[in-house]
Amino acid sequence: MKKIKFLASSLVFSLLLLLLGGCLTSYQGPADSTPIVVIGDSLVDQASNEIKFFYSLDSSYKYSVNGFGGITTCYARDDIREGVSMSPAVLVIALGTNDKTLGWDINNFLCMSDILNNITRNVDVLWIVPNHGGPEVRSVLEYWDRSNVTIGGWDEVSNDPSYYIYDGIHHTTKGRVAYAAFIVQQSINLL
Repeated sequence: MKKIKFLASSLVFSLLLLLLGGCLTSYQGPADSTPIVVIGDSLVDQASNEIKFFYSLDSSYKYSVNGFGGITTCYARDDIREGVSMSPAVLVIALGTNDKTLGWDINNFLCMSDILNNITRNVDVLWIVPNHGGPEVRSVLEYWDRSNVTIGGWDEVSNDPSYYIYDGIHHTTKGRVAYAAFIVQQSINLL
């Protein structure tokens, strides 16, 4: 009986992994164009239509834009591995806001280090430094100082109060457009 329960629970777990795995969207845009993958938190999720719109203006790019509300850097590791497996020319990572909100600690440093350590050097990475949590994220990226990782300093250009709603973190329509334009321009600059 224990063996049957174990097999049943293993089957349920495997089905859940199958259903939950592969969460990233497939590429949009011309098949023979340069691939770009964007992975981020709710800021990317809320600006995803704007990001896709800006990429779609140039048929040189195909893109996969993925935003997950409430996700932290530690929980995004599998999504980032999946993004790397999609063989992008540029992998955009926009994480760190929720890490700061929940309380930055050594685990966040270790998770970012694990991510950076496991990304192959043939993938250019653009890590968007958030307005909320910027100093912490920036310190880890500067510590690693990898030639294929570029710091996208949204924290340095996003000081317009009209970019943010009352919480000072999430973007207004104007902020979403500026954030999307920043991500797209910075990622294209790496090509």
